[in-house]
Amino acid sequence: MKLFGAESDGAISSEELVQTMVGEMDNDRAELVQKVFTKIDSDNDEKITIQEMKELFNPSESPDVITKKKTEKQVLAQFLDTAEAFFSMIVLLLL
Repeated sequence: MKLFGAESDGAISSEELVQTMVGEMDNDRAELVQKVFTKIDSDNDEKITIQEMKELFNPSESPDVITKKKTEKQVLAQFLDTAEAFFSMIVLLLL
């Protein structure tokens, strides 16, 4: 099974993400999505990787870490599992 983007390169493009998640949208919403995408896409290759998401994610601000229900490592692992599943779901929808 392929993981991540339809091009099998371990990433998902903004077009793949938007088309899969919401289809057509108005200009204001499209601009907001592009701003978020640009913030995550730290190397400006117009694709988001798990590594870029990991670099931006700060588990110390999680309510579970603040209340000491989970460690930062546990929250990060949960985040990455969810992100991996999210990317895989998008690939399946694009096939």
